[in-house]
Amino acid sequence: MIKKLIVYEIQNSWRIFFLIYAVLLLIAALVKAELISLPDFFYVNLMFINLFLTISILTNRFWQSIYGQEANFLLTVPANTTQLMASKAVNSLLWLFVSFVVMGMTFIWQGNPLGKLMLNYITLSSIIITGLVILSFLYIAIALAHHPFIQKDYLGMTVLFFIVLYSIFGLLQNTTEGLIPYTIKISMEGVTMNSAPSNMMIANNFTIVVNSAVWSVLMIFVNFTFTGYMIKRKLIVP
Repeated sequence: MIKKLIVYEIQNSWRIFFLIYAVLLLIAALVKAELISLPDFFYVNLMFINLFLTISILTNRFWQSIYGQEANFLLTVPANTTQLMASKAVNSLLWLFVSFVVMGMTFIWQGNPLGKLMLNYITLSSIIITGLVILSFLYIAIALAHHPFIQKDYLGMTVLFFIVLYSIFGLLQNTTEGLIPYTIKISMEGVTMNSAPSNMMIANNFTIVVNSAVWSVLMIFVNFTFTGYMIKRKLIVP
């Protein structure tokens, strides 16, 4: 059943993603043909725009399939909540991966060195984990906003719950940063590890705080599990 759920998720989301990829390829083609010229900061910003769009699409997909009219179908299929949330997680992982691989390849096609940096397996893994963390908090915020005690303003409550939960998560990360005081720096020259915590993204390097990565993986698991629990306990109003 989980395979069918994953296929179902892909079938209901691929069109919008392919539209985004088409726009990326068009921009790459125009730059390659020297019809337009883009400043370096545009490419870094484009990474964040791509992440924002991917997360927005996947969040809307979750909302519509669990709390919209589509829920009348999806929540009646012979699948448990573990399978349902697993299919959501796999779909999210897939599109985050594909989105940034496509972006990295378009940058490489244009001759932009940021492309190789993005396709470094550590960098790519960090971007995907970051996306999954944000998605997992959005999913649990949506679930909390649809608790029976909350009868209106689902969108506003979702935003509120997300801000509160994500702020707590950030506080825990900062408080425990000294437990694993190491960073991994990926640059054009290679990969190095040091004990000077910093978290930044610029055009020439990408720095990952190891402690943050550990916390992120843990929170992804906890958030997806708790969201599935809330659905199982029917603490939502479809």
